[in-house]
Parts: sequence; C-alpha cells; structure tokens
Amino acid sequence: MKIIVAAALFALALPLALFAHGEGASIEREVGEYLVDIGYDADPIIASSPVRFDFALYEKDGGGSVPFDRLWLRIEDAEKTLFAGAIAHAQFGATGALVLLPEEGSYTLFVRFEDDHSPIVELEAPITVAAGKRQATFPWWASVLSVVLALAAGFYFGRQARAR
Repeated sequence: MKIIVAAALFALALPLALFAHGEGASIEREVGEYLVDIGYDADPIIASSPVRFDFALYEKDGGGSVPFDRLWLRIEDAEKTLFAGAIAHAQFGATGALVLLPEEGSYTLFVRFEDDHSPIVELEAPITVAAGKRQATFPWWASVLSVVLALAAGFYFGRQARAR
C-alpha cells in the first residue's frame, strides 16, 4: 500500500519537476585551461522575478569537471554591489544561488572558483535584466491542485490502512 501512495505522489509531482528545467540559458566562457559554465533558469532575466544561477567548472579540453570547495559570487550594477558572498560547493545537484535583481538594466556577475581558499579561476560577465513580468507558462492552480490531490490521497490511503 505504501508503494501505491508513493507512486501516486510521484506521479502528481512529476509535472512540476519536469517544468522546472524547461527554459533557460547559460554563459560559457573559456578562461585559461578551464571552461566556466553559468546556467540560469530564465531567459530573459526579468526584474523583480527570482532567477537561479547554477555554476560549474570544467577542463577546457573535455577532461571532465574540476573539483572546487566554494565559489565567490558578486553581483553589481554601475552604482552598487547587490550581492557578494561565498557559496559552498553542493554535495548533491548543482551549486547555485537564487537571486532577485530589483531593476531592469545591466549588471556584472563576478565569479571566482576556489579550492582550499586558493583561487582556481575567475570570470566577470555582463548580464542584462529586462523590465516587466515573466509570463507563467504553468498555471499556478495546477500546483495547488497537485498538493490538494496528494493530501487527499494520503488521507484516503491512511484511513484505508487504519481500517484493516
């Protein structure tokens, strides 16, 4: 019975997980012997809408990923620094940061990959933030419906299990 409940919950949540990776872009630059890859989930980046940046470091010759302990991220516009701080390398999944850029315009993204507090490689890249609201391609009510159905299924199957 637990397998059926788990399968039902997985089936309800699957569309949300698949939707999360459907759009985006990346900045890929060769710096010395490395390839820096900064992916982001929204293209274009919209002011006052969250955007997730994912950071990866590879050997330029295709030799695979380069290990690092953390990275230093700084985001600034022409007048001020909006964010500056260290981000630890993720044990599972992509190393990333969720950022909200408040206004349209040009920003500079500075990234330094470090291993044992020693710099490996640095990259500075411009990003452009557009005005307006991003169009939702997945209706918000579908997320609410998925949660309600998952709770109802859990309640129903829980009562069935207690009745036995």
